[in-house]
Amino acid sequence: MLTPHQVQGLTWLGMLLGLALSSVVILCAGVLARQVMMVYQLQREHINVLRTAQLWMFVMQREVQRAGGGQYSLQALTGQVPDVDTGNIALTIGQDQACVLFAYDRNHNGRIDAVEDDESYGYRLHDGALEVRVGGGDCQASGWHDVTHVQDVLVTELRFVPVPLGSSDSTAIQVSLALRSAANSSQQVTLQQTWMLDNVRVR
Repeated sequence: MLTPHQVQGLTWLGMLLGLALSSVVILCAGVLARQVMMVYQLQREHINVLRTAQLWMFVMQREVQRAGGGQYSLQALTGQVPDVDTGNIALTIGQDQACVLFAYDRNHNGRIDAVEDDESYGYRLHDGALEVRVGGGDCQASGWHDVTHVQDVLVTELRFVPVPLGSSDSTAIQVSLALRSAANSSQQVTLQQTWMLDNVRVR
């Protein structure tokens, strides 16, 4: 038969064991919660980088594929600025291949107008940001504007590479776009596409 002292001792021992087990459970739950939050944060950053890359790849493709049209459909790949004065250069890729300048007949009057600033465009990579310009100018000129924010995502690669198509009447360029999270360099996305430029001919 247990004495009151022995019963009290077992009660305190059970309480200590219970507290120890509870502490372990709480600690494990806290570790698990932190891991879940880390996974959620990583997934959110990855989705943000992926959506940003997909969005701007889509926008650039839609705009660049409009380059040229009609008799003003020649292409120079030597770093020249699209010549809207004579309308004979519809698209040009910068010598570092990280910039593209292009022009198209936005107002459908049959020519690329030198006086129309909204018929000449460009995209380039500069200081970790994707930039766009409207109006004439080369890849180093002023007038470029950021469309991505380096505090959020960093553009690590933007490349436009001409693709030989042999005797085809079409022109194509291979476009690579790579972004990573500004907060976590492990979250990065690289997209690569080949765009057909049906209104552009190589000169």
